[in-house]
Amino acid sequence: MDSRTRRKLAPAVFLVASVALVSCQSSTDPADPGGGNEDPYGVIETLVGTGQAGLGTDGVVPTEAELFLPQDLEFGPDGRAYILDWNNHRVRV
Repeated sequence: MDSRTRRKLAPAVFLVASVALVSCQSSTDPADPGGGNEDPYGVIETLVGTGQAGLGTDGVVPTEAELFLPQDLEFGPDGRAYILDWNNHRVRV
């Protein structure tokens, strides 16, 4: 993998890591380290994106969306995820 490809993939890896950290639950009960999950280490799930950089189209299913340099992920007071899609000049919901 060349350095140009690595630079393009870095934000996507960051986003996946951020989602993984958000999806992990912790518990104050020492007998239940997973916070109610069957797996005490959490679950990694795809929230949005195909893994391919592209000119994302509005109104598609989140797992079919193509993001280009996603930079940040935040959950709003409504519980929905807001993703900064840098090179598409969008905030995806």
